[in-house]
Amino acid sequence: MAKDTIPARDFKRNKEEKATRLKARCFDVVFYPGKTETSRFAVVVRKDYGSAVERNKARRRLKELFRKSKPWLRGSFDIIVFVRPELKKLSFQEMGREWIKTLREGGIFEENHGSYNKNDKSLS
Repeated sequence: MAKDTIPARDFKRNKEEKATRLKARCFDVVFYPGKTETSRFAVVVRKDYGSAVERNKARRRLKELFRKSKPWLRGSFDIIVFVRPELKKLSFQEMGREWIKTLREGGIFEENHGSYNKNDKSLS
């Protein structure tokens, strides 16, 4: 199992744990304070989203966005993304804009850290 993914045993959280929930137009995101040194990520795609190919494509795209944005996260977080059907209509670039916008709204994206490039088409 990759170190970036959240194992099933950690998926069920205590209700007292502080979580930040945000809604974007194509997914809902829940941020928990991380239990590990690095941020971890999980994607939930319901079966009514589409075929297995469509569900896996959504997972792969979101995991890639997480991988690219990980250096700019403020601290360690467990991030769970719940995909909405509207995601199918977006290009990878539009999805990247929604992702960064959501991270900014959650206050966990640090643009002044490292070499974040606002012109990067996949993250702008």
